[in-house]
Amino acid sequence: MSDEGVIRCPAVRSLVRDGKLANEHLQTAAVHDLVEALSGEKRDPAPHEPGSLANIGGFFAIVNHGLPEHGKGLLARIAELFRPRRTPRRFSLHFFRSKGDHPGTVNFYTDDENGTFNAERFASVMARVSDGTTLTIAGIAKMIIMANKGELDGAGSTGDLAKSAGEWALMVCALRTNPSTTDISVADLERMYSRADSTKLLLGSKKATALDWVKVTAQSTAAIAAEKTRALTLSGFLHSVFDPFNGFSGAKLCPCMTCNPGVWKDVEFKSTS
Repeated sequence: MSDEGVIRCPAVRSLVRDGKLANEHLQTAAVHDLVEALSGEKRDPAPHEPGSLANIGGFFAIVNHGLPEHGKGLLARIAELFRPRRTPRRFSLHFFRSKGDHPGTVNFYTDDENGTFNAERFASVMARVSDGTTLTIAGIAKMIIMANKGELDGAGSTGDLAKSAGEWALMVCALRTNPSTTDISVADLERMYSRADSTKLLLGSKKATALDWVKVTAQSTAAIAAEKTRALTLSGFLHSVFDPFNGFSGAKLCPCMTCNPGVWKDVEFKSTS
């Protein structure tokens, strides 16, 4: 079995393999170490400042994979989501079949504990959703829908579509070719999955902001809605997942239509039904 096989997030796997994320025998890691690795900062940048994208990564680590912590009230636990550099929380590196390993994911690893890169599947999917060089936000939406229907993983729900939009927005913000586009390089994506190379990831994550993630998540969700005609439903699920962001972040970081109507005004979809 590959040592990192159960780490199904290609970004976290690459950080571990490159020695950028300290860990306890490939079992657990500290949330603040993850956030500092992604941001390159030991301070808390504001949501509009470079490196603040890392706080979103910290949120996912705590909510999806955080180790249970007892003795704290709900508000204290939620507050830690927005102070990830100061939280003592740790998260499990065993993403495979964890509570955060939801159905409908885009899985380019073998479906076992070895978790090896599936080059044939990657090439097949890229042939369907990209031009072989560039993966656009529309292509990502098609890929998420394929996965949600069970073509790449177990069939997911509408909520899983929304979760995937947020997860892939992290990837786009870190890997995109420049800040003015949502296009990412197929070669860069393949390199992260197949070689666990964190070079491009860290270059991008140290520049990207939490507000970038809000916008790209909205764009991803709208692109899915353009295919699925469920924009309002998808937006509602975004709110159910990310509404806690609004309470402690000092900014409207929930990417739903209600919390951030401005980021939806320039996106197109067929229907709001």
